[in-house]
Amino acid sequence: MLNYGMSIRKDFEEAQKQFDDYLYPNGKDKSPVKIYDNVEPISDKEWGMLRSDIYSRKNNIGLGLLPKFKVHYDDGWYPSKEEFIETVNRLYENLQNCHDALKSQSPTDNAIFEDLMEEYNNILNQRTMDEGVADKLLKGKAKKIQIKIEDYLKKKVEADETLTDEMLAFKGVDALRDDMYFEKVLKPQLPKPPLEDRVAKTVVDGEQDAMVKTIKKQKRTIKALRIFGKMPDQDTMKELIDECRFKTTDLCNDSELGRKLGKNSETAKAWVEKSGLSYYAYNPKHLK
Repeated sequence: MLNYGMSIRKDFEEAQKQFDDYLYPNGKDKSPVKIYDNVEPISDKEWGMLRSDIYSRKNNIGLGLLPKFKVHYDDGWYPSKEEFIETVNRLYENLQNCHDALKSQSPTDNAIFEDLMEEYNNILNQRTMDEGVADKLLKGKAKKIQIKIEDYLKKKVEADETLTDEMLAFKGVDALRDDMYFEKVLKPQLPKPPLEDRVAKTVVDGEQDAMVKTIKKQKRTIKALRIFGKMPDQDTMKELIDECRFKTTDLCNDSELGRKLGKNSETAKAWVEKSGLSYYAYNPKHLK
């Protein structure tokens, strides 16, 4: 499988989100904004074939919600029978494959540590270190993640696996207290250096920052001009699809593709189909 930057856990969470968004287009337990009249009925044979495809993968996740998809279709929540059957089958396949990958993931996989550290740092970055109510709640939440990280590191050591530099450098909430207090409370109160020193440093740093920002901006502008305001050409669309594949299944992530195109996931999927790239995007066997 190809790695496009998302962890197995994040792949699964995104697959779950797409599944839920299609099942509940306007939010859980809410009727959709638009109801479609006169939709073509799904025959018992067609529904049986879809059900057999989904059950054949021998993964029970989401199976209890399959009848609800059928009820929502019969109630006019979806515009097209063919699109509905194809989408439900694809969503189940993606969710089941991501779930299988998550279950088979090694408990000492480095990606687990990276996910935990991301969550840990996001919480710590919100702290004010003023020991107020919110700060104490964040501290408690960070300590819960710390316990998970320590449990992970214990498994890693017991398995005689090599620890990365980031793992070796990990510090708990209490150990970071003095450093964080200095950065967030004391440092902002320190007297500033003489104006001429700050100006000189700003000029040097500013020139370097300006060069980096200019190069990045040019790259973003060139790429954006290729896709902004119109459907990309087929080659560009292929590049975008490849950038937006799930790590665990290689299927195209319509939500991520939509973000790159500045459109919603439905429009992104429609553009994939209009470009003649449905097989390329959603049947990744050709990548192997």
